[in-house]
Amino acid sequence: MRLKRREFLYRTCAITIFSTNFTLIPGRSNAQYSSQKTLDLSIKLDDLESRADSLALPPAKSPLPENISPRSELATDNAYLNGMPRLLQLIERAEGDARAASLADNASVYLSDLTRDEHSFTARNPNPQQPRKIPATSSPPQSLPKSVPSASKPNAAEYRSLYDSCEVKAERASSVDWHIRQLGIGRTQYEQLSSITGVPWFFIGIVHALEASFNFKAHLYNGDVPLSQVTRHVPKNRPRNWAPPYTWQASAKHALEDEGFATQHGWTLEDMLYRFELYNGLGYRRKGIRIPSPYLWSFSNHYQKGKFVADGTWDANAVSQQCGAAVMLKYLEKGNLIAKL
Repeated sequence: MRLKRREFLYRTCAITIFSTNFTLIPGRSNAQYSSQKTLDLSIKLDDLESRADSLALPPAKSPLPENISPRSELATDNAYLNGMPRLLQLIERAEGDARAASLADNASVYLSDLTRDEHSFTARNPNPQQPRKIPATSSPPQSLPKSVPSASKPNAAEYRSLYDSCEVKAERASSVDWHIRQLGIGRTQYEQLSSITGVPWFFIGIVHALEASFNFKAHLYNGDVPLSQVTRHVPKNRPRNWAPPYTWQASAKHALEDEGFATQHGWTLEDMLYRFELYNGLGYRRKGIRIPSPYLWSFSNHYQKGKFVADGTWDANAVSQQCGAAVMLKYLEKGNLIAKL
């Protein structure tokens, strides 16, 4: 449903049903975006774009996806999909212009909030003060039989089968192209960090897309801003012993080490997909859900709907508005931007 200016729509909240493992929200789509919150963001975004134009700021490095335009109103079913690129474009346009410093800061705050609304883990962190650290050695089992996408346990054959048959949905093609361009724009910074940590540049870039919406003014841990302060959301108070000059690279290095990515050995396709899914959580493989994780497959033929709209809270009708990690990998490869996986 598309919102009109100053039109306030209220809906009754669905009953929340608890299970032993996760919370279920039935019969409500896009549960993470209220109509009023979406309207408020739409108004704020329109104001920032007007200010950017009045300052005659230069265009961003990358144009918006073909189906997105400035000043267009957001809806609950596209708040992140349309709002994120526009906020990031404002941050890029304001870069290096002292007149637009407050504009960039405001856009970063709005982008951080929007990312947090869209992104969630499939299980609550048992120790919220600590990062979600993946095992020191994390490669998918090779011995399990080839399985269908709804397998309860991941295995290498499944990842390869899904990857080889992955195709972008026509209505998401422009957005996927935009994500690939953004990875290219940030490649120099990702490669610099890769040389320090040993993590492939494109893996870093995809984590940056999913966890911080490509914002180099935000912490890689969770998209929190500003970089001059430690994180306020889970994981909190990161990086430890944080000190000037408060750069994105320094914070991101801490994050890759804390989260366990910098200690991994071997970066095959199957290894990377397993690490992405393990980091976000294996909740999509639970009995009663059993769908390909949108953290990997959103925007592709392998994903239709169903999403954890908050940590550990499942909504069968919500649709992910983030481009999946595997989809980005596949189209980096198709564009010859990385070697064949």
